[in-house]
Amino acid sequence: IKALIDSGCQTTCINKTFVEKHWLKVKPLKETVELLNADGSRNKNGETMKIALLDINLDGHKEMMEPLVTNLGDKELILGHDWLIMH
Repeated sequence: IKALIDSGCQTTCINKTFVEKHWLKVKPLKETVELLNADGSRNKNGETMKIALLDINLDGHKEMMEPLVTNLGDKELILGHDWLIMH
């Protein structure tokens, strides 16, 4: 998976098409999350109600991630501020 690190993005997100293509498990959120673009405008998808369950292994560093599932255009994964503060 190719990831983009974006400190301006509050929450880590994964592309819906990547999730579907790789048959990743998803689980519903208890509440809807509104999705906004960098300029504060509403994302064309508007909101999401699910997260993907993603196991990653990067040079021996193993981690379970739960990114929001949405349309990211040509990006597969955006590592947001939530991920950065943990690393």
